[in-house]
Amino acid sequence: DKTAAADGNIVALIMVGGPSVGTRFRPLSLKPLFPIAGKPMIQHHVEACVKVPGMKEIYILGYYEENEFSHFVASASTEFKIKITYLKEVGELGTAGSINFFRSYIETHSPKAFFVLNCDICCPFDLSSMLSFHLSMAQENKILATLCGSTVPTDHIQYYGSMVADQNNLVIHYVEKPQSHPEKLGNLINSGIYCFSIQFLDFLTETIERVKNEHIARTSVRASINKLLQSRRSADHIRLEQDIFKPLVEKRALAVFHNKGYWKQIKNAGAAVYCNDFYLSGYAKEQPQLLAPRSANIIGNVVIHPTARIHPTAVIGPNVSIGARVVIKKGVRINNSIILDDSVVMGHSCILYSIIGWKCTIDRWCRVEGIKNTSPTLYVKEDQHQIRQGICVIGEGCAVKPEVTLRNCIIC
Repeated sequence: DKTAAADGNIVALIMVGGPSVGTRFRPLSLKPLFPIAGKPMIQHHVEACVKVPGMKEIYILGYYEENEFSHFVASASTEFKIKITYLKEVGELGTAGSINFFRSYIETHSPKAFFVLNCDICCPFDLSSMLSFHLSMAQENKILATLCGSTVPTDHIQYYGSMVADQNNLVIHYVEKPQSHPEKLGNLINSGIYCFSIQFLDFLTETIERVKNEHIARTSVRASINKLLQSRRSADHIRLEQDIFKPLVEKRALAVFHNKGYWKQIKNAGAAVYCNDFYLSGYAKEQPQLLAPRSANIIGNVVIHPTARIHPTAVIGPNVSIGARVVIKKGVRINNSIILDDSVVMGHSCILYSIIGWKCTIDRWCRVEGIKNTSPTLYVKEDQHQIRQGICVIGEGCAVKPEVTLRNCIIC
């Protein structure tokens, strides 16, 4: 019942991290604003939030400097007619620590519930249904929190937070990245989207104080001063998944809302190509006007910026996003790729499963090809060595000379 969800104010927090923890996205920068399906990554989250009945404000939390988000915040606030505020985190407090630190902002609108979304995920974001589910479960079962759960192949379980739920969708067991017999836990994982009742904040504050005291108490009095100081710094880093979910499960106050659609974590640059496919497929169902009209040369789901120039003999698609002022010359073939702003692809070149960075030039008769690999890890073991297998990524401003083949590599 989505009308029930509309009775009360709602706010959302989008966690974007920062440059100190974003090295896996190399050589592409500022991951939260990286374009996927023609929009900044974080915009997909914002669009989902504004659809929630009663949404009053969206907070973006991260370690980036505020000026790096100022343009997006201003333009998105205007476009979606909602207040968006960037809050810079003071040190690495962890997700739970940051929620507690910015508690006064969350409480500004006296919300009955609030969302927390990790920025580096891709899914349908059915937040309105999740909110209705949470409010119903809070009334019937007195829960404080709901997390969104997705299913993944059993052999991927060890890379994510794994859970077991009962027939009433209450989480009865939660393990973060299980290493011992993860296959026994099933295939339900934490999707990185949470809905909390406002009463959760009191529980959070109490739990954080207990966790800090327990952490400091475990420190040996014979430890060196340096270790003691380090321990106290790490005691301020409170993790939602490892430190808060366990006592919530023990209290029977954590529920799971099942995501029935796609889900992908964007931990590395190549994952953006697979998320591009998911979002473009969503456009085809709900916003077909965003896609380029299909033709003999436009195959499947493709987004082309109106300022891009595509030669009529070029064949584009499926699963391609082409940015502003891109030039695609005669006889080019592109599929399953993202071509970023101001790049040029010269005649008869072929680009497959790749990301071409901003202001790049791919000269004539080149082949740039990645390897499709949708697993959580980019590396496979061959002859006692770890071999990378993934999307080909060309960094900003690179130039590829004529008749060059690049395969399964990252060029900075």
